[in-house]
Amino acid sequence: MVASPQKEQGFTTVANELLEQIIASGLNGTEISIVMLVIRKTYGWNKKQDEISLSQFCDHIPVSKTSICSALKNLQLVKILVLVKKGKSKLCSNTWQLNKDYDKWQLVKKTKLVKKTAATSKENFNKLVKKTLHTKESKESIQKKHINFSNDFEVFWKYYPRKEDKDESYIRYKEVLRIQDIKPEVLITASKNYNASSVGNERRYIKLAHTFLSRGGYKDWIDPEVTTKECKFSGMSTKNKTKEELRACGCKRCLDSLKHREKQGVSGG
Repeated sequence: MVASPQKEQGFTTVANELLEQIIASGLNGTEISIVMLVIRKTYGWNKKQDEISLSQFCDHIPVSKTSICSALKNLQLVKILVLVKKGKSKLCSNTWQLNKDYDKWQLVKKTKLVKKTAATSKENFNKLVKKTLHTKESKESIQKKHINFSNDFEVFWKYYPRKEDKDESYIRYKEVLRIQDIKPEVLITASKNYNASSVGNERRYIKLAHTFLSRGGYKDWIDPEVTTKECKFSGMSTKNKTKEELRACGCKRCLDSLKHREKQGVSGG
């Protein structure tokens, strides 16, 4: 059976001029549907205004209740619909009227509202993403997503005795390789030697990796014959050792401790 609506079954008289203004208004689909429903409920019954409940809007327009409420607010804002009387109970619905004086429609406000809503949505999305990342993932795991460490640096890091500030250390590591034009194996060897010499040292006396790599500090740990010499005082502090004992040991750790004392003018043997 083919649908065949006839004017004799009922019709709504609307001025073409008004319809053309509605078409050119830039309203979205939900807003157009609401305007047409208000026209149907008013002009369709030869009335200027009518009580239309929210449930009626929901029954006729296949979108969510939230979307309809939002569209109704927008239509009031741009002066296309007028809330003539607010219903005070379920038995008394809101009274709506179409403002046919289209010269008073404030469609510029709708454009501003759309822009503001879009910006707010984007802002809320960014806040939501940041909150989600920080609640579900650690700071370190987030950083790893942005930095892909090279395999040779991972070897360097594996041997280095103090594992802090990995990102900054990696940046410094790459700078040394590029500026000094050396191979990764050189820095890996320095890391191994420094690690062997740092056994037993308190953590605060072990340099951070990016400090170790700065100003050529790593160069003191490249020669394995000097830097990997076994320390006689491994596992012990060199603070109470005499200068003679430090010289006799001859490891990198003891020699550094001796140099430090001489600079500070500390006596002891």
